[in-house]
Amino acid sequence: MFDSASFWILLIAYVGLAPLLSFILGVVAFRRTTALGLEVASMRMRGQTAAPMQEEQEVQEEPEPESQEELPLAQPEEGEISEEGLEFAGPPPLEEEPEAVEEPQESVSPPKLLSPGWEQRIASRWMLWLGGMALALGGGFLVKVSIEMGLLGPGLRCFLGALLGLALAIGGEVLRRRPLQIKLAEIAPNYLPSAISAAGIAILFASIYAAHGLYGFFPALIAFALLGAVAFSAVGLALLQGPLIAALGLLGGFITPIVLESGKPSALALFGFLLALTCASLAIARYRRWEWLAVIALSGANLWATLWAGAIWQAGSVPVYSFYLLSLAVATIWFRHGLLVIPKPHQIQDSGRRWPKIDALVTLAIAGLLLNTFFFIRLEHYGVWSLSTLAILVAFALFHGRRSEHLFLLPGVAAAAVLFVLATWHLPQFVPGAEPLISMESSILPHPRIPIVPPVFLTFTLVSMGFALLFGACGYLFRQGARMPGAWASFSALLPLAIFVVAYWRIEHFEASLPWAVASLVLAGLFLVAAVRSDKQGEVMRGALGAYAVATTAAIALAATMELREAWLTVALSLMLPVIAWIDERLDLKALRLTAGLIAGGVIIRLLFNQAILSGSPIGDPLFNWLLYGYGVPAVAFIWAARLFAPRASDILISIFEAGAVLFTTLLVTFEIRSFFQGGVIGYGSFNCVEQAT
Repeated sequence: MFDSASFWILLIAYVGLAPLLSFILGVVAFRRTTALGLEVASMRMRGQTAAPMQEEQEVQEEPEPESQEELPLAQPEEGEISEEGLEFAGPPPLEEEPEAVEEPQESVSPPKLLSPGWEQRIASRWMLWLGGMALALGGGFLVKVSIEMGLLGPGLRCFLGALLGLALAIGGEVLRRRPLQIKLAEIAPNYLPSAISAAGIAILFASIYAAHGLYGFFPALIAFALLGAVAFSAVGLALLQGPLIAALGLLGGFITPIVLESGKPSALALFGFLLALTCASLAIARYRRWEWLAVIALSGANLWATLWAGAIWQAGSVPVYSFYLLSLAVATIWFRHGLLVIPKPHQIQDSGRRWPKIDALVTLAIAGLLLNTFFFIRLEHYGVWSLSTLAILVAFALFHGRRSEHLFLLPGVAAAAVLFVLATWHLPQFVPGAEPLISMESSILPHPRIPIVPPVFLTFTLVSMGFALLFGACGYLFRQGARMPGAWASFSALLPLAIFVVAYWRIEHFEASLPWAVASLVLAGLFLVAAVRSDKQGEVMRGALGAYAVATTAAIALAATMELREAWLTVALSLMLPVIAWIDERLDLKALRLTAGLIAGGVIIRLLFNQAILSGSPIGDPLFNWLLYGYGVPAVAFIWAARLFAPRASDILISIFEAGAVLFTTLLVTFEIRSFFQGGVIGYGSFNCVEQAT
């Protein structure tokens, strides 16, 4: 009978030895099956090359030539296996029979091997991958687990770990160069050398990181150089040995900081290590066109940035974190194509080759970096480093969105990130009044006067103005030479307007404000100047002209919304319709007609669902009141706009204007009669016969 101690010893031995024995048995079985497959393939090739020769001898009636010039025909063809079994004969020299080149003989292609079954896949791939991961994790634990045992000192542990990793990395390459492994690789992929080398690379990463991050044997600069050297050594090995070493080395590298966790993590060591690993992996993926490797590298790099921001954040890591995010953006774009190559205005962007699905990967990677920048801004409490990082990333996305037409989503992603940051900005609540107050963190502070922008909103306002200027200037400049200048002009016009609306909402809460209305009119003036300059550049800027004309109209409407209320707002919006129609009569732009349709719909909804008029409150004089201009002016404006748009607009748009004119005229007459008979109260309950007859 075994006691409990013996039972646990046997159980641990079984758990530890069973995977190793399975791995060894799988390798042995794989070698035997590949050797048998090699022999079968050789026999098939002999049979296929002998059959055409026998048929040719039967058909040919003339005797065989005895001249020495035809002797080379009897030599083995290119790719044919000789009698020794594994040696390949080379092609015959062409100069001995020049006439034979004009009549090429039918080449015999080697037989296609059957696809391996699931048993062979498990024996040849998965066991090797598991073995490589076991070696990599074993090397990492070799550096750390012996701490509790007290067997070796920290320096000797790191040195032995690095020595083991170096031996495995070199041993895998030496094994790959052996003749037997070369012949096996010619038949089927051989993953054994790459698995051993990948485990060695992961162990080297763990040893160097532990020597610096855990024990501080050398400074961060030396650790960064060593990690970069190991990473680029892995690049060379992956180029020689295939994708397995790249995948295992990359995954082992990303897991290494988790296995070797430290009570005082170093941001410089961690992000230097991750940046070197990611850049090396992207270099391999770019050279070998392994897009899956780029997906793993960029996903792991972004996830580590999120993990640091959510769980390991340190106040002193702000510059390092900013540099890491910006460096990842540069590496991502470099992976897509070369950096900082400005196209000429007359050239079409992105003349180079396009990789399938690679543009979506780059866009998602930049979106992940912008998301991490949002967390960065919150953690730094809207500091200079985080906001500068966001500005650089946005400019970077705009530049490369203009440079490559396939990355057209990058500017939109950057714009969405900026609007999201501004919309969720932590702002105190400003309470205006006779004595303005500022309510911040449950405390009320007096303010001497009502400023246009309270001081507590100054940073938010300056940041909003800066991003509005960035989007407006970049869109205006990038429209030159672009394939679709109207799209960039719309971008430069709509984004400043959107940022302006968000700032107005966050600061004024959509209350009436004359200074903000004046600022909107100034913005409309800038758009008008851009429209005039686009008009002078001819037909090529016709789309840009329409975009700036629409933006000018929208800014004027926004100014009316910020200052006017009730009926005056409806009057101001409706009077814009004939103005837009007058501009469209001279420019004939579809964008203007679309804008006019949207404004007309807004005016109709506003007047049709105006419940305040039925509240029962008097509206003034029974006959001469605000109904005359509140409904009369929109009716006249709709009729005028319908006549001006009639020669060019669609029937649907003309019908909208005509229906609006009929609707407003009907409501004006109905409400005036109601007000006259009910003493200025529209919502009065009675409805007598005289009023109905009128």
